[in-house]
Amino acid sequence: MPIFLNEIPSLYPQCHQSVELHQYKASSHTSNSTVNFLKEMEQKTGIKTIPFTDIPTKPPDASPMEFLCFRTFKICIIQTSSHNLTGLWKVVLEEWDRIPLLTLQTALLSWKLRCRKIVQNTGYQIEHVKHKNFT
Repeated sequence: MPIFLNEIPSLYPQCHQSVELHQYKASSHTSNSTVNFLKEMEQKTGIKTIPFTDIPTKPPDASPMEFLCFRTFKICIIQTSSHNLTGLWKVVLEEWDRIPLLTLQTALLSWKLRCRKIVQNTGYQIEHVKHKNFT
């Protein structure tokens, strides 16, 4: 809920109602409770979510968090010597703070192009395609 109430309004103070969040077809995104929560957040904040029924694919490279951040987090977690949940969260939060805002913005802006590439590839994953094709 902080993304709806704090983060998006602070990033886009003049136009946060024009923001649309993307979700993909993971079961956690398509559950009735998630759909109902997103409708409630839209009513409270005006921030819309693109319905999962409008998302044509489920591959990990369709989601900016998957193709950019989660890979980075996986690498840093593998390299850490932390053996408990608190330590792992600390590593992930530190790594998140190291990602430049421009990198995150570029990943989000490349989303449309990545989706088009997935369509061109008839729905198959495109992880093997070099990232430079999407920037």
